[in-house]
Amino acid sequence: MRRKIFYICIILFVAFVILFSGCATLLTGTSDVVYVRSKPSNAEIYVTRNDLIKIADTTANLSWKGVTPSFISIQRSLVDKKIVVKKQSYKEKTVDLESRFNLFFLGNIIFFPGAIVDLLTGSIIYYPYKEYFIELEK
Repeated sequence: MRRKIFYICIILFVAFVILFSGCATLLTGTSDVVYVRSKPSNAEIYVTRNDLIKIADTTANLSWKGVTPSFISIQRSLVDKKIVVKKQSYKEKTVDLESRFNLFFLGNIIFFPGAIVDLLTGSIIYYPYKEYFIELEK
């Protein structure tokens, strides 16, 4: 009887660990929605990675493109990202998307493979600021 209870406990523990692997991914998702607006409105928005911003054409390798005001779903990634806003006859402005460490990642202490899931999905970080206001200069 004790042996049977022992096996049931082990099975429940393994099921629990597998269910909660990738803790940050399961609990907070893999993307964040931010609202971008500008003055003047109807400016073009580009979201790009910091390592690609050095390219002369900032529209290359974009993860998102649109017009202000807009809600943008930004995929989490360990690579830093920027928002580029431009409008004809105004100076282009670039803003860093600040990311923070996702504390839900610490839930992977129990089951290491969950940490790998969170690292691959980018859920180890999140974007805390949900609104950006960008004022362009002439």
